[in-house]
Amino acid sequence: MKTAFATSISGEAFIELFKVFLFSLKKNNPSISFPYFVFYDTIPEKDKEEMLQIYPNICFQKVNKALYINKNKNSSKWWIFEAYNIKGFDKVITFDADILCVKHIDEFLEIECKIGMHREIYRKTSFNSGVVIIGKELLNTKTYVKLLNSEKEEGRYGNDQNILNWRFKEIITEISMNFNVLVNEWKCVNEWEVVFIHYIHKPNHDLFKKRLPEELLKRWEQYYKEMQSFLERRKQFIMKHTVNLQTVKTQVRPNFEYQLQYVKKFIYGQGIDMGCGNCPLIDDSCTMWVDEHPQPIALEQIDKNKFLIAPAQTLKVGNGTLDYVHSSHMVEDLGTREEMVECLNNWATFLKSGGHLVILIPDMENGRYPTVEDGGNPSHKINVGKKFFEELVKDLKGLKIIQIDTIPHDKSCSLDIVFEKE
Repeated sequence: MKTAFATSISGEAFIELFKVFLFSLKKNNPSISFPYFVFYDTIPEKDKEEMLQIYPNICFQKVNKALYINKNKNSSKWWIFEAYNIKGFDKVITFDADILCVKHIDEFLEIECKIGMHREIYRKTSFNSGVVIIGKELLNTKTYVKLLNSEKEEGRYGNDQNILNWRFKEIITEISMNFNVLVNEWKCVNEWEVVFIHYIHKPNHDLFKKRLPEELLKRWEQYYKEMQSFLERRKQFIMKHTVNLQTVKTQVRPNFEYQLQYVKKFIYGQGIDMGCGNCPLIDDSCTMWVDEHPQPIALEQIDKNKFLIAPAQTLKVGNGTLDYVHSSHMVEDLGTREEMVECLNNWATFLKSGGHLVILIPDMENGRYPTVEDGGNPSHKINVGKKFFEELVKDLKGLKIIQIDTIPHDKSCSLDIVFEKE
């Protein structure tokens, strides 16, 4: 089911809240990469960049305020109605900026309905709009226009929640409160089952702090600190590894092309490049490049229309359709050995019989590249090398190693591994 997320940001106070929500969403659901539409009037470029560092697949859409200028004093809260005009999706899920995700959302994503909302415990007649599931039936211009005209039709006013409760009162599906727990409902739930916490107000508001349970305040602050630490690490890494196009052409690419010559005979037919970093595979046979955190320098070297921003390890491609999958210095960034096995087995499904999985990695086992413990690269999570892959292949399905470690050790710190699909 084709799904998208959406949030409206109507003021500076909600920018930091939204970044924390994005971080909590990605931390608990690292493979999530649905398009995320952000409707806004003003967001500083620095904050946009940080949002994209946390969640790369964001589409920023500036609100046409002229559509809302005659609305009541809460008109900025209506901006989320823009989500109902998103085309090409089976489901759009809207989140308020002051939400926190504290668990995986697999069960939540399975919900299908025309429109789904949580009924508030202390206001039984009201469904809360902090988290709203919108089905395909309501994703059209007709619904969008009706929502915009709600004030004119029957003098309806207030925030988006009031309008949604009035407009869709006959068709709202009640979803579990675990998917939108208001802070004043916290004592009514089993905290281990909660997926989203709705903080309702800005957490550093003095009055709100007094009303907020200490446990929930600490939880939000912990995510905030982790987010700040993540952004600082990303900043330092980018500063350390940022190169311009000239540097790529004169230094990075020649080294890459030197390594590539040892596996070039397996790069033919039709294939894809997974996790291409700043030096994508440039070959007429490459039909797609995939990277969750693409470096701008990479986009300058290839056809942007063939670049997909998504987690390479969980991408789904038609079974048995490709002649090769190429990946250079990416798989060592995966969290665990088990994740690497899952990743390579997934890529193997893309290959035709006799197709090749072509991998280049830093050789950590032979001391040609610093290990994870030695801090060679902050993105590396697994110490890889020849022996590592000779053991790993035992857990791979339908793959056998046909070439390994052919790049001269005195010329490069990289190691090549080529698998063939049976």
